[in-house]
Amino acid sequence: MWPGYYPRLVAADGNKTTSTYHPSFWERPEYFESVPWSVKVDKIISWLTDSKKPVNLAFLYYSEPDSQQHRDGPEDKETLRVVREIDRRIGELVRKLKNADIYDAINLIIISDHGMKTVSDNKVIDTRKMADSSLYTTVIGLSSSRQLWPKSGVSVEDLYLKFKEGVRSNGNFQVFRKEEMGFLNYTTNRRVAPIILLANPGYVFEDLTGCYFNYRRVCGMHGYDPRSPEMHAFFAARGPNFKKGFVSTSPIQNVDLFPMISSIIGIPLAPNNGSLAHTIHLLEETGPTRISQDFVEDPSQSLQDEPNRAVPGVTLSIFLIAIGLESHLIMGIVLH
Repeated sequence: MWPGYYPRLVAADGNKTTSTYHPSFWERPEYFESVPWSVKVDKIISWLTDSKKPVNLAFLYYSEPDSQQHRDGPEDKETLRVVREIDRRIGELVRKLKNADIYDAINLIIISDHGMKTVSDNKVIDTRKMADSSLYTTVIGLSSSRQLWPKSGVSVEDLYLKFKEGVRSNGNFQVFRKEEMGFLNYTTNRRVAPIILLANPGYVFEDLTGCYFNYRRVCGMHGYDPRSPEMHAFFAARGPNFKKGFVSTSPIQNVDLFPMISSIIGIPLAPNNGSLAHTIHLLEETGPTRISQDFVEDPSQSLQDEPNRAVPGVTLSIFLIAIGLESHLIMGIVLH
């Protein structure tokens, strides 16, 4: 679905060297797209309860409600029906974990990777009159954003100023130079274009990639500024490492999950943009793996490009993570 999405994991050891390895068990999306949910759940549980090499970390993905919302938007009645179906499937997962007698032994995390915003067909931004499209190459993921690569001989600044004027006349999108994208950690990555266009929530660019206007002339879209409330994702967790009955009022970012999970299962952290300081309040002070406060950054500090330090663990925990969007890929990792 995206470049490099097949599992290829890199772990850092105590000497700061890296080793690359594949998960112990995994299935490719092209195999699992046609497999019923119940079969996927049974496969995950078989990995968790394997008598010889039970996995410590398992991932289970489901593609809804993303696909449905792209068609009809988040407020549609059909979207609500799909959400009810997801609730039923999560119930099946929980029931089977209990039947396998491992429900209270694992940390179960249910998350999504983004929110969604309804777009009507009168909120389309036409950039063709702002700058000659022959001056640049466009990389499009979804119609909520664009990356522009000026062609040879075309000034980045001149092209930027053309779209800056378009912002002033249109008002429904933003234009950024690459170095201005620190809030997304985009400033140094070689895959990020020199100029980025970002539509305001509820608007799309004229290519309409990922926007499928239905009979009501609306669609659903994401990929907007993640600081926008409409883009905030879902997070729920329970298990021996998480506080019971706790409701957090402090926002976290999906990149914060990597250091949190690494800390609980007791593996050193590879370079990342997350922070354990943003999730430490969700965790029990003692558990199968103790979280050391000595290695938690100041939560008042913003995310930095520098990697976090590892939090030492004592006992490995088991994670089952069901991510609600984007793929049918499942995989499990043995870390014994």
